[in-house]
Amino acid sequence: MQREELAVQKEASLKEKEKEYIEFEKLFRENEDDLQKFIEMSQDIWKEGKYIILFDESEYLRSGMQSAYRQEGLTVILYDNDIITVVENEKAEEILNGNYDLIKVLNSIKENGAVLNISKTESSELIQEIFFMVDTEFTPFIENKNGVENAFVWCNSEECEKYGYKNVEGNWYMWISSAPE
Repeated sequence: MQREELAVQKEASLKEKEKEYIEFEKLFRENEDDLQKFIEMSQDIWKEGKYIILFDESEYLRSGMQSAYRQEGLTVILYDNDIITVVENEKAEEILNGNYDLIKVLNSIKENGAVLNISKTESSELIQEIFFMVDTEFTPFIENKNGVENAFVWCNSEECEKYGYKNVEGNWYMWISSAPE
């Protein structure tokens, strides 16, 4: 009897998760053009290395975050009011501030408000992922997350699916994080 109840609960959970992904994909589609433009530009700008673009400087200034980003090996990029600040890299800052198309796309992403930050990671030498962390205010349809953010993810490998990402199309994935325990 308990096995049957567990099976029914698991099936109900999967159906609920699928509903969440359907709604999350709608949000992705609303932002898709800007996200795709960013990806196309970032391939030329950031071929190597890891970074995080923060639209809210207070996130960087929060206690412990500066050292956490350093430990992760992330180049920190702050974006506000058409100005890009690259922490501890004035040359990169000058180059990025001269890229008006990039500034235009970052403006649009920030104005839409759904994306809190953008980060590029490398799971291995071959797998690159770019995360667009989504503000929980835009995902009320995702239940039991207790403020945990979810993401749209661009990944250059189908291997990303084994990490729990759901493919939207091509190199685009969605990631709904597990509820914290």
